[in-house]
Amino acid sequence: MITLLLDTALETLVIALVKDNQVIYEFKQTYDKNMSKYLVNEINNAFLQTKLKPSDISNVVVGIGPGSFTGV
Repeated sequence: MITLLLDTALETLVIALVKDNQVIYEFKQTYDKNMSKYLVNEINNAFLQTKLKPSDISNVVVGIGPGSFTGV
């Protein structure tokens, strides 16, 4: 089972891929509150680096806030 974790609610964009309870990819970067413009590209980078496809993802976990409406 592979889980995609996303958090854009605060000033640090966090993306992780977890396979069988082990982190196989982690990305953390602070941006200027416009994370929505970076999110898709960074998710694509995660797939490229791990050689996974979106169809490999079993679950998606997201942080729910606080933050802007695009962060949620």
